[in-house]
Amino acid sequence: MKQLAETLAQRAILYRLLGGIYTYPLTLEKVEPIIKLERQDKPWKDSLISLQNYLKGINNWEVFLEETNIEYTRLFEGPGQHPAPPFASFYLDDGTVMGAPAVAVRQEYIKWNLAPILIGKIPDDHIALELTFMSYLANETYLALSKNNNSFLYVLLKAQEEFLNKHLISWALQFCSNIISASTMNFFKNLTSLTKIYIETDFEWILTKKYLKLTTEEITKPL
Repeated sequence: MKQLAETLAQRAILYRLLGGIYTYPLTLEKVEPIIKLERQDKPWKDSLISLQNYLKGINNWEVFLEETNIEYTRLFEGPGQHPAPPFASFYLDDGTVMGAPAVAVRQEYIKWNLAPILIGKIPDDHIALELTFMSYLANETYLALSKNNNSFLYVLLKAQEEFLNKHLISWALQFCSNIISASTMNFFKNLTSLTKIYIETDFEWILTKKYLKLTTEEITKPL
């Protein structure tokens, strides 16, 4: 159970860190925790190590952040055409902004009482918000396990499977591929490689476990 608890805790941390990095402007406070993240033996380990090694090699953080934020606006949200708009609606609703996918994801935030936190500053279907929402659900899952709340644990994992399947998986993988192809910076290539493989493998983990497939006795053992 200790290993399971560690996995659930790390899911919440990584989703939160990724969500933060996809918000503008990029700052040292958003990036530094990635460097310190523990390298567990996971399918996405190599992608994490590549990103960490890149960040560890930066000599001038002021220059890096300035160049990265310029590239951020070129890729995502600045004037003109963008290679990789960070909104689900663009990929799923004929290039629109705040289309039907944004409305659908907003309903998810409202259902979990997160509307005051997630809605307002950027479009509801922004990659950063969807990753942050997954972080919230993942953290609640960790807490449910620690409290031996079997029924809520099941509800939370089912909600994450559905959210990944209906929302993130349906567009974020293409979003990441676009960045890998279009960006001139290895930082974004490494970041989106990690994001892509993490979303894919996390979805597979949930499906494989199918809400952990644990007996009540196993779930209720103390950590």
